[in-house]
Amino acid sequence: MQSDSAKCLADIFMNNPFTKREDLLKCAAEYPDFYRDKDLQSERQLMALHEKVHKRRAPHITRSEPLDIAKWKWPGGAVAIHCVENTDDEVETISAVSFNQENEWLRIAGLTTLKGVGWPMASVILHFAHPQEKYPILDVRALTALGLSDQKYTGRFWVEYTNYCRNICEEFHVTIRELDQALWAKGANMAGRRKLTKVPRHPVEEHQTE
Repeated sequence: MQSDSAKCLADIFMNNPFTKREDLLKCAAEYPDFYRDKDLQSERQLMALHEKVHKRRAPHITRSEPLDIAKWKWPGGAVAIHCVENTDDEVETISAVSFNQENEWLRIAGLTTLKGVGWPMASVILHFAHPQEKYPILDVRALTALGLSDQKYTGRFWVEYTNYCRNICEEFHVTIRELDQALWAKGANMAGRRKLTKVPRHPVEEHQTE
């Protein structure tokens, strides 16, 4: 017999927060409005992670790469200060073993054995290292869009949430990055987060007249 929480999740995962593809892409287009330009640049650099990972003989991340993720996702430094405690061998070996797992639960759980890598960080690593496999990011703003801001992270929830996001990507023909940005922006708007006011670098171009 299902618990009330399990039934609640089942009901949520039966619904799509976006009525059509255009709605999802509209939310995704708002995502940059919440970030500073330098943070968006850091994110673009992370999107090249999968190429680096899969060029290596045994796909893995290096010691510096979790630090790059931590500085982007948690710029306050609280996560990075723990990630730096991992050795080169620990990061490369543990990530290689984790990436080789076929079981989704074991794949993310293995990464959490690294210092500074909890469920959210592990999900970010999988998100950028394996974009074709469509791993979502565990983030309170994205989960707020689904009414799950207080959700506890477990292996069962991770598998269900991952499958849910993969289904939306397939239904609307979008990338997992586009879906993550759309959920994040939708959740940020629901929580009343302010967008940043950005000044264009070249707001006016002077035109010569004859």
